[in-house]
Amino acid sequence: MKNQFRVINRTTGVEQVFNSEELKRFFYCEYDKQTQKIKYNNQWSDYAISSVKPQSETFLECLGFGCLGLAIIVVVTEIVTKWI
Repeated sequence: MKNQFRVINRTTGVEQVFNSEELKRFFYCEYDKQTQKIKYNNQWSDYAISSVKPQSETFLECLGFGCLGLAIIVVVTEIVTKWI
């Protein structure tokens, strides 16, 4: 899974979530040869940036999925043995 970043505009408070490629594109800058200055799409100082930690599965979720899988196997086995 790619890293995700939460970007919040400091003046408006608008919050956006980007992956690393989108973040790079959002803060893209280029050199303008006519004015001989760097042209920024968005200033880093105008935004608060933090990383978003991926949610990991808890023990109870894993236990629940395991019990559900076991129950499905038991039910399917019972159905198959009654038909044979």
